Amino acid sequence: MCAMQPINGVQLNEYALQFLGGFLLSSLVRYRPQIWQHAISRSITEQSPADDRSLPLIEKFLNRTLSDYPNMVVRVIDFRRTQ
Repeated sequence: MCAMQPINGVQLNEYALQFLGGFLLSSLVRYRPQIWQHAISRSITEQSPADDRSLPLIEKFLNRTLSDYPNMVVRVIDFRRTQ
């Protein structure tokens, strides 16, 4: 099972996609903090309604990344030791 179709015959592994997702979220937090804050606070103003549709996806992504990342680090360290 893969998260996305190969691009030009290249299939990104799960860790590359997690890194990419983390990079995109960190860029959003750094360069567009007002969008990020509005999404996670579920706040409503006269100018803009609550925009928290993506919040469940972000939470699931972060939970999965936080649980998978330590295991990936251990596997990389163990792989390096065997080389």
